[in-house]
Amino acid sequence: MKKALLLFLVTANILLFSQKADTVLIDKLIEDCKRTELFNFDSALYYGEKALRLSEKAGDSLRIATVLRRMGNVHLNLGNLDKCLELQKKSLRISENINYKQGIASCLSNIANVEVAQSLNNDAIEHYQKALLIFLEINDMKGYARILGNIGLVCQFMKDNKKALNYQLKSYEIRKQLKDTVGLSLAAGNVGNLYGELKRYDSCFHFFEEALFYSKRINSLQGTAILYANYGSLLKDSKDFTKAERMLQKAYLLSEEIHEISNKANAAIGLAQIFAIKGDHKKALEYVDTCISLSFKTGELAVRSNGYKVKSEILKNSGKPVDALKYFEMHYLLKDSILNDENKADFAKKEMQLQHEQEKLQQKLEQEKKEAIAGEKIKQQKTIQIFLFSILIGFIILSFYIYRNYKQKKNANLALESKNKEIEEQRSLLETKNSEILDSIHYAKRIQTALLASENLISEHLPEHFIFYKPKDIVSGDFYWASAVDSKFIFATCDCTGHGVPGAFMSLLNISFLNEVTSQKKIIQPDKIFEEVRKDIINALNKDAKEETKDGMDGVLLSYDLKNNTLEFTAANNPVIIIRNNELLKFTPDKFPVGLSHGALKPFTLQTQDLMKGDCIYTFTDGISDQFGGEKGKKFKQKRLEELLVKIHTRPMSEQHEILGKEFENWKGSLEQVDDVLVIAVRI
Repeated sequence: MKKALLLFLVTANILLFSQKADTVLIDKLIEDCKRTELFNFDSALYYGEKALRLSEKAGDSLRIATVLRRMGNVHLNLGNLDKCLELQKKSLRISENINYKQGIASCLSNIANVEVAQSLNNDAIEHYQKALLIFLEINDMKGYARILGNIGLVCQFMKDNKKALNYQLKSYEIRKQLKDTVGLSLAAGNVGNLYGELKRYDSCFHFFEEALFYSKRINSLQGTAILYANYGSLLKDSKDFTKAERMLQKAYLLSEEIHEISNKANAAIGLAQIFAIKGDHKKALEYVDTCISLSFKTGELAVRSNGYKVKSEILKNSGKPVDALKYFEMHYLLKDSILNDENKADFAKKEMQLQHEQEKLQQKLEQEKKEAIAGEKIKQQKTIQIFLFSILIGFIILSFYIYRNYKQKKNANLALESKNKEIEEQRSLLETKNSEILDSIHYAKRIQTALLASENLISEHLPEHFIFYKPKDIVSGDFYWASAVDSKFIFATCDCTGHGVPGAFMSLLNISFLNEVTSQKKIIQPDKIFEEVRKDIINALNKDAKEETKDGMDGVLLSYDLKNNTLEFTAANNPVIIIRNNELLKFTPDKFPVGLSHGALKPFTLQTQDLMKGDCIYTFTDGISDQFGGEKGKKFKQKRLEELLVKIHTRPMSEQHEILGKEFENWKGSLEQVDDVLVIAVRI
């Protein structure tokens, strides 16, 4: 909270020093409230209350309505439903008084969101429909499509799948007109799932084919693997076992290739069920054992529970009712432990006991069989009369075992049937948790994006620029950061250790250190900033550690003196390039990172360069240089990048951005992106 307030005060002082209008300041505060409403609630409310006071002082009804609506969203995220509803209704009244259509529709939608959280589904649909009409009236098709999707979700919650499908199809068609490829991949999959729920398999499969097309188009290997698995499961439900097996094999192999263990387990259980239906119990058991084994690696108890259930069914159908019952009991115990973590230790103990009992039972049966054979040999040596008597006794014993086995099998069948309803409920719970995992990663991306330097801040100080930012995964280890202090504008291009979720953690840590060094410690000289951040990284990552951690970041920190037209900079492992009059000037970086390195720590070098009008300054991480591609599958290399920048540097920044993007995609082709990519250009 303290860091956020200091950052706000610096921004406010710059705006006042530049003699900006009150409306500009209010809009900036509203934007800051929106930017932080999902992850820093105290800061968001602070910005909102400040904007509200200034708006009320200025008598600006439109901005009063807007900030009340934004603050209501913050309270919704905090779980304060009553407070959220109060603020949304105030905003709605003001918006209606000034006939602010966009505000009216947004308030109605937000009120409906609260009602969904309160399980007031009918009230929510009524407010969504009112918002829908207004969005249509003002021709806001993006908002219109979003509300259609929300109504579809509420209908699905109410188990009205037909009505849900109608709304989702309308939303899908509008997004198709908007040419939203990423959204279409998800929307087509959602429509396909609804058709599957309704057993309308032809339509279901059509939309899954379309979802796969868009997923492959955006090169989402994980999304494609998940779609293969879901598609295969629905094909299995429709009895098309040949195509289902093909789709599930694709899901299995692709998941194995990209190390998507969870989806590989789901594909394995589907294949096990198909081979069981075909009567190939050996292969079915191999796949179900693979699923159970993978569940121990992922820690997904629901997957393991389902694996035990399917194995129980396979053993039952292959004439092993005793073993089937034991695995069903393991499934049932594990299912209960999913709802209560305290049962996990008890389940593990019972699981071992069940396995031990199964081994004892098998030994007992084998011993009884040996004794029966020995008894038969003895009886064969007796007289005809004794032999006939023994046959009679053997028949009685055999009848007893047949009857006992029949009763056990019958009881096992009854137990399995009585648990079917609870099994289906656990299946639904598993599907919900799988969806929550993907939602959490996308939510992390929204947090990381909000912490990057805003486009408004950069454009205000460096009007001619472009940022080519392409993370390898959903979240990134590359980041860019900026801060304005008096007449200087500090701009960083950084590459943290790793990519994906680990890299994203490092980027958030380093952004926090940069803010602290510049805002609290008042250090603004580039080399000193990097040295102070290096201390913070070493202290944070090696505190109480037995082994030194050499994580950190490579990067370039530029300080533009906007009054004197000079540039001070420090570079760690990545160079700075200036192109002037078709001549490339390359400034060598220090050959050590911002973090712990081999040998004694050295001070960073401060470099200074006078700037001329028309100079183009380029900074970048190593992601684009290390990308494999081209005809021979080689690296792009920094030299090729430099030649391209010299060739295009005189063109407008937006055109340079487009050319660089096309060149990267053409080079990469069908190969996987190997690292996060970040290239930043500024023209003086």
